Amino acid sequence: MTEDTKTRIESELDVKAYIQNLKFALNNGAQINFQAHRRVDEDREEKYTNQYTVNTLFPDENPVDALKRELLTLTVLILPT
Repeated sequence: MTEDTKTRIESELDVKAYIQNLKFALNNGAQINFQAHRRVDEDREEKYTNQYTVNTLFPDENPVDALKRELLTLTVLILPT
């Protein structure tokens, strides 16, 4: 890491609260906008684009529906130290 890079580790409580708020929003009308064609992907190999990843993980599915479904399954996993 460079000296200019700042890192931050969120507390378990902060992460749980964020996920709870995300799920609440998704279940109460929040919309996901999936940008299929991004300018940043123009000069990349196709296999390194978000579109390729989503199409590979969720073939024959609407990307927005698939992403929403997956986001709603997020949980906090506490690993033993």
